[in-house]
Amino acid sequence: MPQAAATITTVALGPGVWDVFGMGKLYHNGATFSQFAEVAVSNASGSSDVNAHYNVATLPALASPQQSTGTVPCIRAVLSAASSTYYLKMLTVFTGGPPQIFGSIYARRYG
Repeated sequence: MPQAAATITTVALGPGVWDVFGMGKLYHNGATFSQFAEVAVSNASGSSDVNAHYNVATLPALASPQQSTGTVPCIRAVLSAASSTYYLKMLTVFTGGPPQIFGSIYARRYG
């Protein structure tokens, strides 16, 4: 059963103060889930655990062929001199499928 977090999309931010938030959608696509799915905004690349990141949203694991959607609450990113990339990630445990994941990440300069 796959358990690694998958990156859905990214946004590159320059120096400044940013509000970063996102939305993730999970289509079951024939997959069977052993637990809920989680979607989060992170500044860590790769397949790291979403619980180590910011503002995790939990999506219910409904019976196929349903879909689940979750909104990740806003985080404040303060970037002093260097630019940084933020990632929208999803983690779920499933068999079959595989499920399809979609989403959007948004950033708004604060101030």
